[in-house]
Amino acid sequence: MKKTFVCVIILLISLFLIAGCSERTPVTEYSVKFVTNGGTKIAEIFGTVVTDCPVPELDGYVFEGWYEDSDFKTGQVTFPYTPQGQTTLYAKYINVAVGNEEIRYYYDAEGEFYIAKRYNGNSINVVVPATYAGKPVSKIASSFLGVTSRVERLYLGENVEKIETLFYLCPKFNEFILLKNSDFLSVEDGVLYDKNKTVLYCFPRNKTVSNDGVFTLPDTVKIVAENAFRSVDGLKILNLGENTESVDEDFSENKNLEKINASGRFYYSDNGVLYNAEKTVLLSFPVKNSLNYTLLSTTEEVRENAFRNAKAVTLAFNSSLRVFNPQDNTNLTEIVVPSSNDYYASVDGVLYDKGMTEIIKYPENKQGEKFTLSGVKSIGKNAFAFCKNLKILTINKEVENIKQFAFFNAKTNEIVFEKDSELKVIDNTAFIMADDMQNLVLTATVPPEFDGEGLEIEFNITVPAESYSAYVDAWSYLYLRIVKGE
Repeated sequence: MKKTFVCVIILLISLFLIAGCSERTPVTEYSVKFVTNGGTKIAEIFGTVVTDCPVPELDGYVFEGWYEDSDFKTGQVTFPYTPQGQTTLYAKYINVAVGNEEIRYYYDAEGEFYIAKRYNGNSINVVVPATYAGKPVSKIASSFLGVTSRVERLYLGENVEKIETLFYLCPKFNEFILLKNSDFLSVEDGVLYDKNKTVLYCFPRNKTVSNDGVFTLPDTVKIVAENAFRSVDGLKILNLGENTESVDEDFSENKNLEKINASGRFYYSDNGVLYNAEKTVLLSFPVKNSLNYTLLSTTEEVRENAFRNAKAVTLAFNSSLRVFNPQDNTNLTEIVVPSSNDYYASVDGVLYDKGMTEIIKYPENKQGEKFTLSGVKSIGKNAFAFCKNLKILTINKEVENIKQFAFFNAKTNEIVFEKDSELKVIDNTAFIMADDMQNLVLTATVPPEFDGEGLEIEFNITVPAESYSAYVDAWSYLYLRIVKGE
């Protein structure tokens, strides 16, 4: 009996152990071999995943990528790479004299040179050769790389002198490389400059910014080109050089930028906020600078979209500000103007001209779903653009004009004019991308001028019943949903 009992216990323990083991999925490791096809040898890797892409070297060639077949017919392998069994990968190269075979060219007969028009391949490395069909390749077109491009590095032949490609559209791009010395361009640490490093053309979007996100321009740089730093998420602090005299970048797409420091004679920095040297024009407010900001007492102008994408919630004017250019896609909840300012006024955080005849800016992140506009005669350019919370807007009858992009990309659902509206003109851009709009209630008995031909307006436009026919006739050439009101 005891023997039987012991046997049963042993059997149960065995079954328990077997069941416990069966619930675990064993981790399978495989070997990955690399055939480098004449390049430097890559050691075999044994494991469950190959994290980084091994890069062999071959004189006269640039490594393109790894393939699972020796004929390169399957798609190029991406990394991290998880093998499904014992695997052999084959290296493919690009002849630097020929370039990638997927590049399409356009011949400029007048200049007798080729333009690299489009790259249609999937390689992470692209080589633009010095010549094609016996002629120099002198230009790379703006259409060269697409927004879904996997390209990480661009190798440039010595004849390339102009590059129009919008590299900020390439999320993985991290390095420029010159194949030979160029009379037109130079590269330092993967960053593209002109020959003498007086112009910084492009800081690759995915390039790692050393020194914890701090980048200092070389002292030789005089000009920072448009889009040079656009969408470089690793950039936290940019130090302009002593000789930097022109910055065309607006930095609104650098989501982690905290400060732009200036030490030269052409720019001034107020704790990271960029001004001209005279401190009269605010040029750029870094996205992650302070939440509350007061303009310098000397400020006379705020450049257009200086606060675009910025995290600032409160902006305080000074007495001398006279030009506040349109601002889009801000996080502002309040704009405060002192009574001593001769050009602007604010009521409950909303910005108007001094005489209260035009609304200049309704802060885009201002709280509250309803707002009643009163007293003004005009709705300014971009006045309600990008408004996030405002759902219902009532407009006073004295308003005569709705200017450009007034409600661009606003989340407003309904706009209602007071009875007997005097509205005369609606700009044809006023409601572009106002996709949340459902109903615009007009009360003017005479149809306002509205040249909206070609616009896709899907919301209802409710008009006075007695003027319905007049509206239909006046706007007959437009594709609008005109609804008869009361």
